[in-house]
Amino acid sequence: MPNPPERFTALYNTYQARVYGYVASRAGHHLAEEVVSETFLVAWRRLDSIPGHAQLPWLLRVARNILRDNFRQAARRGSLEAELRTWMEEAATDVGEHATERVAVLRALAGLSEADTEILTLTTWHGLSTTEAAEVLGCTKAAFFVRLHRARRRLQSAIDATGPAPSRPVPKACDRSRKETAMSRKPDAMDLLAMARPASLDRGSRISADDMLFMATAEAPGEPSRGPSRPRRTPPAAPASRTRARLWVLWAPLSTAAIVALVFALVTDLAWPPPCSVRRGPTRSCSTWQTGSRSSPRRAAPTGAR
Repeated sequence: MPNPPERFTALYNTYQARVYGYVASRAGHHLAEEVVSETFLVAWRRLDSIPGHAQLPWLLRVARNILRDNFRQAARRGSLEAELRTWMEEAATDVGEHATERVAVLRALAGLSEADTEILTLTTWHGLSTTEAAEVLGCTKAAFFVRLHRARRRLQSAIDATGPAPSRPVPKACDRSRKETAMSRKPDAMDLLAMARPASLDRGSRISADDMLFMATAEAPGEPSRGPSRPRRTPPAAPASRTRARLWVLWAPLSTAAIVALVFALVTDLAWPPPCSVRRGPTRSCSTWQTGSRSSPRRAAPTGAR
Protein backbone atom coordinates (compact mmCIF):
# COMPACT_ATOMS: atom_id res chain seq x y z
CA MET A 1 0.00 0.00 0.00
CA PRO A 2 1.48 3.42 -0.92
CA ASN A 3 2.41 5.82 1.82
CA PRO A 4 0.25 8.90 2.54
CA PRO A 5 2.30 11.38 0.44
CA GLU A 6 2.04 9.11 -2.59
CA ARG A 7 -1.68 8.62 -2.05
CA PHE A 8 -2.21 12.35 -1.74
CA THR A 9 -0.16 13.07 -4.86
CA ALA A 10 -2.17 10.54 -6.86
CA LEU A 11 -5.42 11.97 -5.54
CA TYR A 12 -4.39 15.50 -6.44
CA ASN A 13 -3.20 14.63 -9.95
CA THR A 14 -6.39 12.69 -10.65
CA TYR A 15 -9.06 15.09 -9.40
CA GLN A 16 -7.65 18.60 -9.05
CA ALA A 17 -8.75 19.63 -12.56
CA ARG A 18 -12.32 18.42 -11.98
CA VAL A 19 -12.52 20.11 -8.59
CA TYR A 20 -11.20 23.29 -10.18
CA GLY A 21 -13.83 23.09 -12.93
CA TYR A 22 -16.60 22.61 -10.38
CA VAL A 23 -15.52 25.61 -8.30
CA ALA A 24 -15.03 27.77 -11.41
CA SER A 25 -18.55 26.94 -12.61
CA ARG A 26 -19.95 28.05 -9.25
CA ALA A 27 -17.78 31.04 -8.34
CA GLY A 28 -15.56 31.80 -11.32
CA HIS A 29 -11.81 31.42 -11.80
CA HIS A 30 -11.16 34.30 -9.41
CA LEU A 31 -11.96 32.16 -6.36
CA ALA A 32 -11.17 28.73 -7.78
CA GLU A 33 -7.48 28.62 -6.88
CA GLU A 34 -8.04 29.41 -3.22
CA VAL A 35 -10.95 27.00 -2.83
CA VAL A 36 -9.08 24.13 -4.53
CA SER A 37 -6.11 24.64 -2.23
CA GLU A 38 -8.32 24.62 0.87
CA THR A 39 -10.14 21.53 -0.40
CA PHE A 40 -6.98 19.48 -0.78
CA LEU A 41 -5.63 20.69 2.54
CA VAL A 42 -8.76 19.23 4.11
CA ALA A 43 -8.22 16.07 2.06
CA TRP A 44 -4.69 15.77 3.44
CA ARG A 45 -5.89 16.12 7.02
CA ARG A 46 -8.63 13.53 6.46
CA LEU A 47 -6.82 11.27 4.08
CA ASP A 48 -7.84 8.09 5.89
CA SER A 49 -11.53 8.99 5.89
CA ILE A 50 -11.90 9.57 2.12
CA PRO A 51 -14.05 6.76 0.67
CA GLY A 52 -12.21 4.87 -2.04
CA HIS A 53 -15.31 4.35 -4.18
CA ALA A 54 -16.49 7.99 -4.07
CA GLN A 55 -13.43 10.19 -3.93
CA LEU A 56 -14.65 12.82 -6.40
CA PRO A 57 -18.07 13.38 -4.74
CA TRP A 58 -16.31 13.67 -1.38
CA LEU A 59 -13.91 16.31 -2.72
CA LEU A 60 -16.68 18.25 -4.44
CA ARG A 61 -18.74 18.26 -1.27
CA VAL A 62 -15.78 19.62 0.71
CA ALA A 63 -15.28 22.32 -1.92
CA ARG A 64 -18.98 23.14 -1.77
CA ASN A 65 -18.86 23.55 2.02
CA ILE A 66 -15.79 25.76 1.78
CA LEU A 67 -17.53 27.99 -0.76
CA ARG A 68 -20.62 28.24 1.42
CA ASP A 69 -18.79 28.90 4.70
CA ASN A 70 -15.91 31.15 3.63
CA PHE A 71 -17.42 33.28 0.86
CA ARG A 72 -20.62 35.26 0.93
CA GLN A 73 -23.31 34.59 -1.63
CA ALA A 74 -22.95 38.07 -3.09
CA ALA A 75 -19.21 37.53 -3.66
CA ARG A 76 -19.81 34.14 -5.27
CA ARG A 77 -22.58 35.49 -7.47
CA GLY A 78 -20.58 38.52 -8.55
CA SER A 79 -17.56 36.42 -9.49
CA LEU A 80 -19.72 33.95 -11.42
CA GLU A 81 -21.54 36.71 -13.31
CA ALA A 82 -18.21 38.18 -14.40
CA GLU A 83 -17.10 34.73 -15.53
CA LEU A 84 -20.35 34.15 -17.44
CA ARG A 85 -19.87 37.44 -19.29
CA THR A 86 -16.41 36.28 -20.31
CA TRP A 87 -17.78 32.96 -21.52
CA MET A 88 -20.52 34.69 -23.52
CA GLU A 89 -17.97 36.95 -25.19
CA GLU A 90 -15.86 33.94 -26.11
CA ALA A 91 -18.90 32.12 -27.50
CA ALA A 92 -19.99 35.18 -29.48
CA THR A 93 -16.60 35.45 -31.20
CA ASP A 94 -16.53 31.73 -31.93
CA VAL A 95 -17.13 30.87 -35.58
CA GLY A 96 -17.82 27.22 -34.87
CA GLU A 97 -21.12 25.39 -34.98
CA HIS A 98 -23.93 26.29 -32.54
CA ALA A 99 -22.28 29.54 -31.44
CA THR A 100 -25.67 31.29 -31.24
CA GLU A 101 -27.14 28.53 -29.11
CA ARG A 102 -24.19 28.67 -26.73
CA VAL A 103 -24.62 32.39 -26.20
CA ALA A 104 -28.36 31.98 -25.62
CA VAL A 105 -27.98 29.20 -23.05
CA LEU A 106 -25.20 31.02 -21.19
CA ARG A 107 -27.36 34.12 -21.02
CA ALA A 108 -30.24 32.04 -19.71
CA LEU A 109 -27.96 30.33 -17.19
CA ALA A 110 -26.88 33.71 -15.84
CA GLY A 111 -30.49 34.49 -14.95
CA LEU A 112 -31.02 31.35 -12.86
CA SER A 113 -30.41 30.97 -9.15
CA GLU A 114 -27.22 29.55 -7.72
CA ALA A 115 -28.91 26.30 -6.70
CA ASP A 116 -30.36 25.73 -10.18
CA THR A 117 -27.02 26.45 -11.82
CA GLU A 118 -25.26 23.94 -9.58
CA ILE A 119 -27.82 21.17 -10.16
CA LEU A 120 -27.78 21.62 -13.94
CA THR A 121 -24.00 21.71 -14.29
CA LEU A 122 -23.23 18.76 -12.02
CA THR A 123 -24.44 16.24 -14.58
CA THR A 124 -23.87 18.12 -17.84
CA TRP A 125 -20.56 19.89 -17.28
CA HIS A 126 -18.85 17.75 -14.65
CA GLY A 127 -19.95 14.29 -15.76
CA LEU A 128 -21.37 13.08 -12.45
CA SER A 129 -24.01 10.41 -12.26
CA THR A 130 -27.27 11.11 -10.48
CA THR A 131 -26.09 9.14 -7.44
CA GLU A 132 -22.82 11.08 -7.24
CA ALA A 133 -24.59 14.42 -7.76
CA ALA A 134 -27.07 13.63 -5.00
CA GLU A 135 -24.18 12.77 -2.69
CA VAL A 136 -22.52 16.11 -3.43
CA LEU A 137 -25.73 17.98 -2.63
CA GLY A 138 -26.40 15.86 0.45
CA CYS A 139 -29.87 14.75 -0.63
CA THR A 140 -31.54 11.55 -1.78
CA LYS A 141 -31.60 10.44 -5.37
CA ALA A 142 -35.35 11.03 -5.63
CA ALA A 143 -35.00 14.57 -4.28
CA PHE A 144 -32.23 15.25 -6.79
CA PHE A 145 -34.46 14.15 -9.68
CA VAL A 146 -37.20 16.52 -8.50
CA ARG A 147 -34.79 19.45 -8.23
CA LEU A 148 -33.24 18.64 -11.61
CA HIS A 149 -36.64 18.53 -13.30
CA ARG A 150 -37.65 21.91 -11.88
CA ALA A 151 -34.30 23.49 -12.76
CA ARG A 152 -34.52 22.11 -16.29
CA ARG A 153 -37.97 23.66 -16.79
CA ARG A 154 -36.73 27.03 -15.53
CA LEU A 155 -33.73 26.85 -17.88
CA GLN A 156 -35.96 26.03 -20.84
CA SER A 157 -38.27 28.93 -19.99
CA ALA A 158 -35.28 31.27 -19.79
CA ILE A 159 -33.98 30.06 -23.14
CA ASP A 160 -37.38 30.56 -24.75
CA ALA A 161 -37.57 34.05 -23.28
CA THR A 162 -34.24 35.05 -24.78
CA GLY A 163 -35.31 33.83 -28.22
CA PRO A 164 -35.94 30.47 -29.89
CA ALA A 165 -32.81 28.55 -30.67
CA PRO A 166 -32.47 27.61 -34.33
CA SER A 167 -33.05 23.97 -34.92
CA ARG A 168 -30.66 21.78 -36.83
CA PRO A 169 -31.18 21.54 -40.58
CA VAL A 170 -33.73 18.95 -41.64
CA PRO A 171 -32.80 16.72 -44.61
CA LYS A 172 -35.02 17.20 -47.67
CA ALA A 173 -35.22 13.52 -48.47
CA CYS A 174 -38.52 11.92 -47.52
CA ASP A 175 -37.04 8.57 -46.55
CA ARG A 176 -34.91 9.72 -43.64
CA SER A 177 -33.48 7.13 -41.32
CA ARG A 178 -34.04 7.15 -37.59
CA LYS A 179 -30.60 8.55 -37.01
CA GLU A 180 -31.22 11.44 -39.37
CA THR A 181 -34.58 12.09 -37.70
CA ALA A 182 -32.93 12.20 -34.28
CA MET A 183 -30.27 14.52 -35.58
CA SER A 184 -32.86 16.86 -37.07
CA ARG A 185 -34.86 17.33 -33.86
CA LYS A 186 -34.68 20.53 -31.90
CA PRO A 187 -32.15 20.24 -29.05
CA ASP A 188 -33.59 20.59 -25.57
CA ALA A 189 -32.22 22.66 -22.70
CA MET A 190 -29.79 20.02 -21.44
CA ASP A 191 -28.35 19.46 -24.92
CA LEU A 192 -27.79 23.18 -25.33
CA LEU A 193 -26.22 23.38 -21.88
CA ALA A 194 -23.83 20.54 -22.69
CA MET A 195 -22.79 22.32 -25.90
CA ALA A 196 -22.22 25.56 -23.98
CA ARG A 197 -19.65 24.09 -21.60
CA PRO A 198 -16.64 26.44 -21.53
CA ALA A 199 -13.30 24.91 -22.40
CA SER A 200 -11.60 26.93 -19.64
CA LEU A 201 -13.11 24.63 -17.00
CA ASP A 202 -10.55 21.99 -17.98
CA ARG A 203 -7.63 24.29 -17.30
CA GLY A 204 -7.01 23.06 -13.77
CA SER A 205 -5.12 24.63 -10.95
CA ARG A 206 -1.71 26.20 -11.48
CA ILE A 207 -0.40 24.66 -8.25
CA SER A 208 1.56 21.49 -8.87
CA ALA A 209 1.20 18.32 -6.82
CA ASP A 210 4.62 18.78 -5.20
CA ASP A 211 3.80 22.34 -4.14
CA MET A 212 0.45 21.24 -2.77
CA LEU A 213 2.08 18.42 -0.80
CA PHE A 214 4.64 20.85 0.59
CA MET A 215 1.87 23.22 1.70
CA ALA A 216 -0.01 20.35 3.33
CA THR A 217 2.96 18.96 5.23
CA ALA A 218 4.19 22.40 6.29
CA GLU A 219 0.79 23.31 7.68
CA ALA A 220 1.25 21.28 10.86
CA PRO A 221 4.99 20.84 11.60
CA GLY A 222 6.02 18.00 13.86
CA GLU A 223 3.00 15.87 13.03
CA PRO A 224 3.32 12.48 11.31
CA SER A 225 2.80 12.58 7.55
CA ARG A 226 -0.46 10.70 7.40
CA GLY A 227 -3.00 13.39 7.05
CA PRO A 228 -2.66 15.07 10.47
CA SER A 229 -5.55 17.09 11.77
CA ARG A 230 -5.11 20.62 12.96
CA PRO A 231 -4.61 21.09 16.69
CA ARG A 232 -7.67 22.41 18.42
CA ARG A 233 -7.46 26.06 19.22
CA THR A 234 -8.44 27.30 22.66
CA PRO A 235 -11.48 29.53 22.30
CA PRO A 236 -10.76 33.14 23.29
CA ALA A 237 -12.04 34.40 26.60
CA ALA A 238 -15.25 36.35 26.54
CA PRO A 239 -14.83 40.15 26.86
CA ALA A 240 -15.71 41.83 30.13
CA SER A 241 -18.72 43.57 28.59
CA ARG A 242 -20.09 40.25 27.36
CA THR A 243 -19.58 38.72 30.81
CA ARG A 244 -21.45 41.61 32.45
CA ALA A 245 -24.25 41.23 29.96
CA ARG A 246 -24.57 37.53 30.73
CA LEU A 247 -24.62 38.21 34.48
CA TRP A 248 -27.28 40.85 34.02
CA VAL A 249 -29.42 38.43 32.00
CA LEU A 250 -29.24 35.96 34.88
CA TRP A 251 -29.66 38.53 37.68
CA ALA A 252 -32.43 40.70 36.22
CA PRO A 253 -35.27 38.16 36.53
CA LEU A 254 -34.26 37.30 40.10
CA SER A 255 -34.07 40.91 41.22
CA THR A 256 -37.38 41.75 39.53
CA ALA A 257 -39.10 38.82 41.23
CA ALA A 258 -37.68 39.87 44.61
CA ILE A 259 -38.92 43.45 44.20
CA VAL A 260 -42.40 42.29 43.17
CA ALA A 261 -42.60 39.96 46.18
CA LEU A 262 -41.54 42.76 48.56
CA VAL A 263 -44.09 45.21 47.18
CA PHE A 264 -46.83 42.59 47.36
CA ALA A 265 -45.96 41.86 50.99
CA LEU A 266 -46.08 45.57 51.94
CA VAL A 267 -49.40 46.17 50.20
CA THR A 268 -50.95 43.11 51.80
CA ASP A 269 -49.72 44.10 55.26
CA LEU A 270 -51.17 47.62 54.97
CA ALA A 271 -54.54 46.58 53.54
CA TRP A 272 -55.21 43.63 55.84
CA PRO A 273 -53.46 44.05 59.22
CA PRO A 274 -53.30 41.04 61.49
CA PRO A 275 -56.13 40.57 64.10
CA CYS A 276 -55.61 42.00 67.57
CA SER A 277 -56.08 39.66 70.53
CA VAL A 278 -54.78 41.82 73.38
CA ARG A 279 -56.81 41.53 76.54
CA ARG A 280 -56.98 44.50 78.96
CA GLY A 281 -58.65 43.80 82.25
CA PRO A 282 -61.19 41.22 83.13
CA THR A 283 -64.15 42.91 81.43
CA ARG A 284 -62.44 44.46 78.41
CA SER A 285 -61.58 42.77 75.11
CA CYS A 286 -60.21 43.77 71.73
CA SER A 287 -62.17 43.67 68.48
CA THR A 288 -61.06 41.00 66.05
CA TRP A 289 -60.44 43.20 62.95
CA GLN A 290 -59.38 46.80 62.66
CA THR A 291 -59.43 48.91 59.52
CA GLY A 292 -57.31 51.94 58.84
CA SER A 293 -54.34 52.67 61.05
CA ARG A 294 -53.24 50.51 63.96
CA SER A 295 -54.89 52.31 66.91
CA SER A 296 -55.65 51.11 70.40
CA PRO A 297 -58.51 48.60 70.64
CA ARG A 298 -62.02 49.76 71.48
CA ARG A 299 -63.13 49.55 75.04
CA ALA A 300 -66.00 47.17 75.64
CA ALA A 301 -68.99 48.53 77.50
CA PRO A 302 -69.56 47.33 81.10
CA THR A 303 -71.75 44.32 81.48
CA GLY A 304 -74.61 45.88 83.38
CA ALA A 305 -74.49 49.38 81.85
CA ARG A 306 -76.98 50.53 79.18
